[in-house]
Amino acid sequence: MPVTSYYSKTKRVTAYLLLFLQLFFPISVATSSVAYAIEQDNAVMMSDTFDGLNALIDTSPAPSAKPDGNSSSAGNSGSNNFTVQMPDGSEFGVMPADPGTGFISGQNGMPFPMSVSTLPDPAKPASRDNTVRTDDIFSALPTMGLPDISPEDEAAASEAKWAGNASQAGQILSSDNAVDASVGYARSLGENLLNQQVNDWLNQVGHARIQFGSNKTGDADLLIPLVDNPNSLLFSQFGIRANDERTTTNLGLGYRQYEEGWMWGLNSFYDYDITGSNSRVGVGGELWADYVKLAANGYFRVTDWHQSTLNEMRDYDERPANGFDVRAEGYLPDYPQLGAFAKYEQYFGDGISLAGTTSSGELKNNPSVSTVGISYTPFPLITFKGETSRGDSNDSKVGMELSYRFGVPLSQQLDTENVDLMRNLAGNRYDFVDRNYNIVMQYRKQELLRIGLPPELKGEAAQTLPVTASVLKAKYGLKSLRWSAPELEAQGGEIRQTGLTTVDITLPEYVFMTRTGAPQGYRVTAVGTDNEGNLSNTAEMWVNVIPSTETITKLTVTPNRELLANNSDQFTAVALLQSDTGGVLANKAVTFSVSGLKNSEGVTIFDTDGNSGQTLTVITGADGTATVKIISKSAGKGLLKAKMRNGNSRTEAIVFVADSSTAKIKTLELTQNKALANGQEKNIALTTVTDQFDNPVENFTLNARADNGATVVNATAQTDESGRMTTQFSSETAGDSKLVVEGAGTSKSVTAQFIADISTAKIQSVVITHDNATADGKAKNGVLVTVTDNRNNPLTGAPVTITVPGTARYQTQPVSGVTDSVVSYRWISPIPKLRRKIIPSALMTAVKHDN
Repeated sequence: MPVTSYYSKTKRVTAYLLLFLQLFFPISVATSSVAYAIEQDNAVMMSDTFDGLNALIDTSPAPSAKPDGNSSSAGNSGSNNFTVQMPDGSEFGVMPADPGTGFISGQNGMPFPMSVSTLPDPAKPASRDNTVRTDDIFSALPTMGLPDISPEDEAAASEAKWAGNASQAGQILSSDNAVDASVGYARSLGENLLNQQVNDWLNQVGHARIQFGSNKTGDADLLIPLVDNPNSLLFSQFGIRANDERTTTNLGLGYRQYEEGWMWGLNSFYDYDITGSNSRVGVGGELWADYVKLAANGYFRVTDWHQSTLNEMRDYDERPANGFDVRAEGYLPDYPQLGAFAKYEQYFGDGISLAGTTSSGELKNNPSVSTVGISYTPFPLITFKGETSRGDSNDSKVGMELSYRFGVPLSQQLDTENVDLMRNLAGNRYDFVDRNYNIVMQYRKQELLRIGLPPELKGEAAQTLPVTASVLKAKYGLKSLRWSAPELEAQGGEIRQTGLTTVDITLPEYVFMTRTGAPQGYRVTAVGTDNEGNLSNTAEMWVNVIPSTETITKLTVTPNRELLANNSDQFTAVALLQSDTGGVLANKAVTFSVSGLKNSEGVTIFDTDGNSGQTLTVITGADGTATVKIISKSAGKGLLKAKMRNGNSRTEAIVFVADSSTAKIKTLELTQNKALANGQEKNIALTTVTDQFDNPVENFTLNARADNGATVVNATAQTDESGRMTTQFSSETAGDSKLVVEGAGTSKSVTAQFIADISTAKIQSVVITHDNATADGKAKNGVLVTVTDNRNNPLTGAPVTITVPGTARYQTQPVSGVTDSVVSYRWISPIPKLRRKIIPSALMTAVKHDN
């Protein structure tokens, strides 16, 4: 047996045992007492008690004495004669006061403990001592207001009680200080009678409570004492509560121990949700003192997951949540009607509802909530409460609690003075356990729709396999199924739905790789949708594809030579399909394609029926063959492939070449220009030749020539496989040179430049353009310098500098700059009549004057 199953069973047995104890044991113990208590007129009994007390301490005249010759005597000096009427049935009768002693003598000579000084003066009403003493309260606790003996035994006990009283009176009158003894006895009798009001409150036979909340909730609880001792209490508690969603019952058994002004207690409860058939057990602890209550509770589920009965949660399973809470409650000693309380709750698990109304959007994970509130009790019967919660559940509410105590007259429960008694340990003895009586629920989304698929299928490539999905659960029925196999479809497989739950899967081709023959797996999934729009689980299966035994045994291409890529010359290809047994395969699809050409779009494949395309699928005939023709506008070496849907294929090479009859020079461009005009450096041109479909023409003959004295290297040459030819040419003459390239029926030209070699620059000539200027610092002489390379090509842009000795203090400036091969300079002599000579050298010219 699984551990969880055993654990759940154990909890159920424990819960039912608690239920039995809490339900039947209290009933069996309390039935006779409760029945008898109902027959008693508690209000009349309490009224008689207070009437007797008033007869003793009120200011009304004393009752008339019974006639008795020995019942009276003269009073002492300063006192009036008087008589005291004893209770009916008393053996003492009327006892007159002894004038000598001031005591009242009984029929048997026993002094009655009362003197004139202790009796009330009619003119001076005596004040009442209503002090509630703890010792007196606890001495009266055990009776609960219910007799536990028969009427006959009660009569006998009454006679014994009065005999004891007579004996006590005799002892008092015979004592040395009879006056003090009499006074003490009277005071004790008065206090006991006054404490009867407290006893009537404490001697309850049960406690009932009814609560109404602002959120449309109602509760009813009943606490019944089972074993009631002065220092301990064993009790049972019953309850029922209802709201918009659930009706819950509670059965509890608790124990409370009183020690030195404190009460500690333990309790256990069985909570049952009638609406949803949920149950849990709870254990708790209490610690009380006057005006203060502390409590802690733990909650443990008994039932496990099952269908929720709430309409809002109809698609969810539910179970009680495990959790705990701690609580504190306190009251003001000076104003016990006003109280405050706080609590902290924590529950464990996902999908827990703490809100007043349950909805799927309000579910929380491991929620906690803190609550604070205040209460006001104008009199014991009614309490008003208000509280607010913060945390994973934010809520505020107010409510009224009606709390009725059996065995206590209604007038006492409407008395404001009795509220203080409720806040003391003696008065709250029968208060209810402070816990969460409503079962906090945990929810989980149901699997509304569940489907299944076979775990695995295996078949040959291109084989068609039927598949059926199983509907394992469908709360709202099955509306549709969505199938998915992207990898399978990417390889050419196909899924075709044949019914609501059935499909035909055409397996893709087998992809031949390194591991030839190994199965190739594809994942196939299905997701269902029900009639409410809910989605199912994702069911999956694996389809394994193995190579097919159907193959292309032969692929024949004719003619067996190169063809022109002129879009008219054509190859004929025939594919033969056979099975592994050698039989021909009719009505089988074969797809033809050509690859390897630079421009695959230029290829056209067509069959005898006029169908054409860059790829073409043809169905084999009765002889198992498929025939196509191939033409192309693209030249190059290609690979013709015939392929079956199962992945088996065969290839053959085909070659298309450019049509030189339509060749033309497409481009002529310089790849190198502006070579030095030294007869060694070369300009380079590139010629490209193509046919009418822009295919490069190989081995096409071209001739090249250049003007302005340029020399062409290899003036006649043929294009390479790319249809290109390179032409080089040189010159010793600087300037432009036109290159012309010609072929059969086509020609193009381009202009190149050759430049002078500045590395061989020299001053070709220096000519004075203006001389004999006056040396007045204003007039100017001028010179013209010409620069060329070693092949006398004028150098444009060569730098020329005219220098003058610094001591001569000449100033120079260019006239035409360095933009030409000839440059003009002027200079000025600031010293009058100073003459110098011009001395040229290398790339510069110095201008000087002799003295």
